[in-house]
Amino acid sequence: MFCVGILLTSCAAESLEKIQDNLGFLEAEDGELVLLLNTEIDLTTVRASTHDVMVEEAQEQLRSFHKLIDSHHAYTDADGQTVINMKYLNDHFGEGPVEVDDVLLGCLEEAIDMAELTQGYFNPTVGLLADVYEGRFEHVGKVQESPTPAAIEAARATVVPYAQLRDHIVIDWNAHTVDLRPYKGQAFRVSLGGIGKGYALSQLGFSHDTSYLVSAGASSMRAHVAPDEEGVSWTIGSHVPDSTDILFAFRLDDGSVSTSGDDENYYLLEDGTRVHHILNPFTGASENYWRNVVLVGDDAGVLDALSTALFNLEDEQVIKELISAVEQSYDMTIDYCFVAEEEAGTFELRGSQGFFDRLLPEYVSDKLNPRMYIMDEEGE
Repeated sequence: MFCVGILLTSCAAESLEKIQDNLGFLEAEDGELVLLLNTEIDLTTVRASTHDVMVEEAQEQLRSFHKLIDSHHAYTDADGQTVINMKYLNDHFGEGPVEVDDVLLGCLEEAIDMAELTQGYFNPTVGLLADVYEGRFEHVGKVQESPTPAAIEAARATVVPYAQLRDHIVIDWNAHTVDLRPYKGQAFRVSLGGIGKGYALSQLGFSHDTSYLVSAGASSMRAHVAPDEEGVSWTIGSHVPDSTDILFAFRLDDGSVSTSGDDENYYLLEDGTRVHHILNPFTGASENYWRNVVLVGDDAGVLDALSTALFNLEDEQVIKELISAVEQSYDMTIDYCFVAEEEAGTFELRGSQGFFDRLLPEYVSDKLNPRMYIMDEEGE
């Protein structure tokens, strides 16, 4: 996903314009520069007078959050002390309760909650499974060999069933601790990669109430339109899979977007099968039901985890049931769209009427079947 434009028709006293900045890097304990939230983070605002302040506020908050959820790098705080983060917890697995920042506790709590609501299709204990594929997704589109079935199965066996997560990731809010306890006598590794970016965006707060769009790569966005800037709206585009051309675009005012796709982190098998980074916790492999899943709603963290889960599902009835369960639990409406490839180079949209109502006709590609398939009922 990406912002293809912004409509500015406000009569605000101050002139409005689109101003964008990349939020950059942070430094790990060993001196390595790490992309903030492991992706390109852009903040777009509409008022020059508050833009620089909002950039500083976003950088400070997201850097602090990144240090907590990162499972691959160690960090120090302003006093030179080691940050107790997800890497620290994984490295000290099974050593008993560890006191951590409440922000990390909150992300872990929501990760477990979303695992339960998605019946395990999102699962934060896939860390060792993801490690089995390490390095392969860096060579995008190249033909490579997959890990052996034995290696995949051994790692998959460490994934804790969603109904047992609270027995093995024990959160004590009173003591501000988390205790990682072995599953079947073995260690597992927690990864917050499937929820962390969205959760970070959902926690952002600014001192000025002005319109903004913050984008975490192609997968998570959060938008706001200030009350006195009613003429502002954001146009969000989705590209044609394996291309930079726009497939469709939709309007977003206040709300969040999460998308999961298969064309940025993948490799190919000899027979042309695409193996991507969104792994099914139940099989240890990736599925190829969809090219893209797009969700629009209020909570970026919830949507981040949900889009990850739904990418592994083909059954439309199950998809609708999981979306409904999340909507009820978080008291939010979710508009959704699934991009299916009909044949090479042509695509069909399947989703909710609410999502189709957001589409902007002027951006719909001729590569898209004009018939829109509504998952509740077939229609045009």
